[in-house]
Amino acid sequence: METLGGGERGMVVLDRTPFYAESGGQVGDVGLIKLSGDRFEVEDTQKQGQDVYLHTGRFRGDVLRVGDQVTPKVDAQKREATALNHSATHLLHSALRRVLGDHVQQKGSLVEPDRLRFDFSHFEPVTREQLQTIERLVNEQIRQNDVVETRIMS
Repeated sequence: METLGGGERGMVVLDRTPFYAESGGQVGDVGLIKLSGDRFEVEDTQKQGQDVYLHTGRFRGDVLRVGDQVTPKVDAQKREATALNHSATHLLHSALRRVLGDHVQQKGSLVEPDRLRFDFSHFEPVTREQLQTIERLVNEQIRQNDVVETRIMS
């Protein structure tokens, strides 16, 4: 499709983008793609193939055409909240291994701005005491407020 009209849902592909695509359990960025007074509200970003990023959402304006000059803007608050939860998955994994043992392996995760889920393997249910220790260890690390380095890796 070459155009999107006002209120229509669709996907926008840019020649380059600041949006992070969903990967490794972490949700894709959301935000806006601005065009004059109009805007495309990005609700999700997915990667297709090596270099194609699909920005999915709804267009609010008159018409968006292939080739229009636009300005992409990531929702910085949601990205930061997602990044904090991503860091928390690493802290949680470390605490789980300290408390339950080195055999604990991550089996999946979901990282969103408002929550995270961390799937792991272990041979028995986690006790209330172990859970409290894990929580304490993670919170101690958070309170240290260490500098975090962001690296995008394969």
